[in-house]
Amino acid sequence: MDRYDHMWCIWVTAGGRRRRLDVMLVPYGPQWPYAVVGWTGSKQYLRFMRQHALNCGMFTNSHATLRTTPGGAVAIVPHEALPTDSSGREFEPPDWQRRGAEEQRTDLPACEALLSAPCTTAVASAGNIVVSAAAAGATGPPSLAGTGTTAAAAARYGSTGLRPVASERDICDLFRMPYRPPRERNA
Repeated sequence: MDRYDHMWCIWVTAGGRRRRLDVMLVPYGPQWPYAVVGWTGSKQYLRFMRQHALNCGMFTNSHATLRTTPGGAVAIVPHEALPTDSSGREFEPPDWQRRGAEEQRTDLPACEALLSAPCTTAVASAGNIVVSAAAAGATGPPSLAGTGTTAAAAARYGSTGLRPVASERDICDLFRMPYRPPRERNA
């Protein structure tokens, strides 16, 4: 079950017929594709998908995909931790970054401007990474030591450097399963 706001109503057509409407209020962003997958297809298909995620060491629901990292912390996949396959090995989905540039529709220029503003005393928090420009002796935008990744990029792409989930196809890529359009999600 999800934690989205629901609105159930009855719509009366001009001909007097009544239609039940289920309206789900979902924030647009990384949760949107999970909500679409969670509300399309058969129950059995979704059970198979969740079981496959568990077999790969991940947990998925209508909000996100999570997994336990080696340190014992729970992290969002792929933003904070890489996905794992059924043998427990981490991997980066193929063409993730290239396709993400086409599909990703998030609007984060204000966040990037805030985090990349030159500041020598501020601490930029990016996901589970905290970077101090003063401690690093830098005068420009804060960066992750030795990686060449700015704090703004870390805030946008998380500690793995991978962008957040942007589409239903991305969810299938995380689980290494073929993408099926909603009309074919019956088991």
